[in-house]
Amino acid sequence: MIEGATLYIEGKSQARRWDPNDFEFSIKRIDFLSKIREKLAKYFEIKVDLSKINTHFIDQLFVVFEENPGDLFVKFKVTDPINNIEIDMPSQRVKVNADKKMLDVLDRLEVEYKLIQK
Repeated sequence: MIEGATLYIEGKSQARRWDPNDFEFSIKRIDFLSKIREKLAKYFEIKVDLSKINTHFIDQLFVVFEENPGDLFVKFKVTDPINNIEIDMPSQRVKVNADKKMLDVLDRLEVEYKLIQK
C-alpha cells in the first residue's frame, strides 16, 4: 500500500446468514483507482454552460489539455439552460489524463466533469 493512495473497492453487501437485521460487506476486489480508471474509462466528459464559453475559457482548457496528455478522449457537453438544449461534441484528437492536477483546474473553471465507461 501507498500512503495517501486512492483505492477502488468492489464488494457485496448482504444480510448475515444467521441475523437478517445485521449486514456484512464482503470485499471482492481492491485496486488503485488510477488503474481502474485506465481499464474502465473511455471518455472524459466536460459539461459546460454555453454562457461560460469565451476565448479565455477555451484557451485555459487547451492549456490544461496540453499539460495533461493521456488516453482518455474528451467529450464536451455544451448546455443552454435557457432554451433547455444539450449538445454532445466528442473530440477526435484531444486525449487527456484525468489526474488530480487537471481536475483541480477544472474545478477552478467551475465546469462539471465525469468519466464515461467503455
